[in-house]
Amino acid sequence: MSVDDPTLRRRDFLVGAALAGLAGALSPAAGTVDEPPRVRRRVPLGKTELEISDVSFGSSRLRDDEDLVRHVFDRGINCFAVNRMAEEGHRLLA
Repeated sequence: MSVDDPTLRRRDFLVGAALAGLAGALSPAAGTVDEPPRVRRRVPLGKTELEISDVSFGSSRLRDDEDLVRHVFDRGINCFAVNRMAEEGHRLLA
């Protein structure tokens, strides 16, 4: 039986799907969390010597939530978008 075979039987499909699921479950990365998610890449900020995370945190609507800011900072995000005018501009475009 080949991939192009139009006579794929239900049983063959189910066995193949079960084996694929089992292989995924037994892979080394499945279900293991060695550390919390973190920013994995930093990029230069223009022509400066500063490096910022390639992921930013939009915090224009954030009010008095220091725990959330600390959480994202601890995960490696060091670029915070705080421009309230951008929020207003998005409303005008929508």
